[in-house]
Amino acid sequence: MAKFPNITMTSAGLEMLARAASGQTADRFIVTKVKLGDGVSEGNIRDYTDIISSKKEVTLASFEDKGNGTFRYTFTYNNEGVKVGFYHREIGLFAKNGDSGTEKLVGYTNAGNYPGWIDDETRIQPYTRLMINVGIGDTDNASGMVDVGNTVTIEMLDEHNNDENAHTNLIKRLFGSATATMESVKNSVQGWCKESIASIFGIDSATQTNVKNKMLEYAQEQIESWLETLGIRYNIAQNGYICLGKLFGDAIIQWG
Repeated sequence: MAKFPNITMTSAGLEMLARAASGQTADRFIVTKVKLGDGVSEGNIRDYTDIISSKKEVTLASFEDKGNGTFRYTFTYNNEGVKVGFYHREIGLFAKNGDSGTEKLVGYTNAGNYPGWIDDETRIQPYTRLMINVGIGDTDNASGMVDVGNTVTIEMLDEHNNDENAHTNLIKRLFGSATATMESVKNSVQGWCKESIASIFGIDSATQTNVKNKMLEYAQEQIESWLETLGIRYNIAQNGYICLGKLFGDAIIQWG
């Protein structure tokens, strides 16, 4: 996971915050989105007008007035739309003054040598929640442009969990199957079990005969080792003997 320092406000951001202190609707500080990127930060962040290497844009999911002029802005995202995986170093916060204002980069942070990694969209990645706190000052003249499509409600989550086909693609990838039926999953599990058993027993294939012979071979090896440890020896011949070993004082029975 990337390690980001506290966000630094740009010169444009500081000006927009100061303007919001007027309390006028036209000056309201409205957060709109963040950009994620992989650029290496150089120079003075105050002078930045955009992030260095943008890879993904994320709209605002929610915001909360924390009191004392502090607002918390929450963004949720996964790797949908990411065609090429990238090292996540940059976060750029964008906002505007008033509904008709111009969107600008108002805050920036860079993970430097401690970036995270965001895979391309062919590899499923869970949602990440990004929260940014911004001190607006002694005013409540702030808000955010919330993208309803970027939020997940309890109802939507319940509907997803109750959908039998919700994780079809994931099941296909996990089990290497073209379909996600009960039969295909069962066949994949059985195949995996057979491969594992064959590997454990050191046999070419996990057929009943091969496994049975391997177990008999193992049992014979263990019996012979046990007899040797106890000192039990024998020679089954016309003039043979049986040494009963340590448990019977090395008593010997002979015949012939």
